[in-house]
Amino acid sequence: AGGVGVGGGVGPSVGSAAAGAEAGEELKPFEELMRMLAMQALSFLGEVPDPRTGQRMFAPEYARLYIDMMGSLEERTKGNLSKDEQEMLTGLLSDLRMTWVEMTKAVAKAVQEGKIKTVQPGQGGMGGAGGAGIVTPGGT
Repeated sequence: AGGVGVGGGVGPSVGSAAAGAEAGEELKPFEELMRMLAMQALSFLGEVPDPRTGQRMFAPEYARLYIDMMGSLEERTKGNLSKDEQEMLTGLLSDLRMTWVEMTKAVAKAVQEGKIKTVQPGQGGMGGAGGAGIVTPGGT
């Protein structure tokens, strides 16, 4: 199965949900919720740039929060979703979990090599408050 691309590409699960919305197809509320949670996770994994600044940010603890929320919804809705909804949720979670692992490893390596720097709390990112462990290229 295709995943959420580490280089900024979005895999079939997320891409399909986004394409449906862009093509004018009306998403069901549950599908829209899953898409919104997935996009938030992707933004904190550096896959989607901030629409205000155009910069990418890596904050794995925030990404994990959204992924865990989706996992909780998967558990709580078991047996109550349509086949399409279940497949969408399962695919999104699989892609996001794989991307989280890949990005965490890639960013740790880049930090170790000095290619990117972490931003300490109060120095920017997330409005400058409490964003421990946020990583941006060049530390900006």
